[in-house]
Amino acid sequence: MTVMILTQITGDAFGGAAWMLMATLRQGIMPQAVLGRVAGAFQASAGLVAIPGALFGGWLGTVLGVRETLLMAAAGFLVIPLIGMFSPLRTGREAFEVTA
Repeated sequence: MTVMILTQITGDAFGGAAWMLMATLRQGIMPQAVLGRVAGAFQASAGLVAIPGALFGGWLGTVLGVRETLLMAAAGFLVIPLIGMFSPLRTGREAFEVTA
């Protein structure tokens, strides 16, 4: 239960900042002419992934139990920042050259 509470607090606190940083990175990389299409693609892909994710989470909750499934989800959310720490984007300081 403590992990779930910590995940919720940190997710709410840093989630807005993460979305802002992602939008800033996209705007710095992409040409002005394609910004709307790129943002739409990101939103559509997030929505499409949410559907099978919800179905899988429901199935997992049925098989393993709700508490265990929520614990796995909370632990997964705590691991996500570690992936970003080792990403090549962390060391990038300049915009990439992209042609439309």
